[in-house]
Amino acid sequence: TNFFEPGDVLTSLNIAFPQETQNYMNFTIWYGVYRKDTRTLTYSSGGHPPTLMFPANRYEFDEAIELSTRNTMIGLLPGIKFIQDSIVLKEESRLYVFSDGAYEVRLSNDKVLQYPQFTSILKELHSSQKLNLENLLIHTKSLCQTPEFEDDYTIMEIRLGV
Repeated sequence: TNFFEPGDVLTSLNIAFPQETQNYMNFTIWYGVYRKDTRTLTYSSGGHPPTLMFPANRYEFDEAIELSTRNTMIGLLPGIKFIQDSIVLKEESRLYVFSDGAYEVRLSNDKVLQYPQFTSILKELHSSQKLNLENLLIHTKSLCQTPEFEDDYTIMEIRLGV
């Protein structure tokens, strides 16, 4: 496996973890490789929520770019080749990689927060120059029905192009 080629990595993981040998369970993933010399981010995703990329020094609401590829979850379908995509960073950027548990939280009205609503929160915080992991956690928790999250709340902020 060439670990610098995200599509190859996901294809290999799909071969290594067929759901038939994993108690019919599968998993999602977002995998990226950043080449500092060319400022190129190559990525692939398997059923995972899109990663959001924001320019670090511009704060318009709609500046976010979704980084995702149309691949299935790992282990779901045997024999497929996972695709990858790439983007050249023109400026310093911040990536937000998160699990579905970061946005599938039960709200005070007993509904569940959805991906578009969560990305709007990120965009709102970004445009007000208040986007950081602590503020995002505080904001999301303030919407929750219960003091604890029902699922994992996993999110990473990655700075690129520095």
